[in-house]
Amino acid sequence: MLKKVGFFPELDPKRAGETGEPSIHASVRAVGEADEERILQYLDSGHMIIPVMEGGPDVITGEYGYEEASGCSSWISDGAWVWRYDLAHYLRRHHVELSADFLSHVRSSGYIIPPLSDEEMLELADQLAADWKR
Repeated sequence: MLKKVGFFPELDPKRAGETGEPSIHASVRAVGEADEERILQYLDSGHMIIPVMEGGPDVITGEYGYEEASGCSSWISDGAWVWRYDLAHYLRRHHVELSADFLSHVRSSGYIIPPLSDEEMLELADQLAADWKR
């Protein structure tokens, strides 16, 4: 099963608390990790597994119009972890704190998303769709 990162309760109130993530407001920091740009590149390079056609505001500021606002709740993966498309926005703009396990995974991968075959992408989509429908 894929591990989840950045599924803050405010981003999906129906499932608040399911992932054990703290409030996004409690995760905001004044500065990011020293390697934040590389982490952002990693997030931006992920495979879109479940695209969602919707728009949403920044749940911290209420603003619309940021790059990831369109399709914000789409699910992205590297084959081991899954995150929302707008996680990169929250990291870039608010330097949200991410799970130490996820950061260790990203760093140990050399900040490179592995390629996934069509079959692997379909398998991940099936897993995530089942979770999405719950």
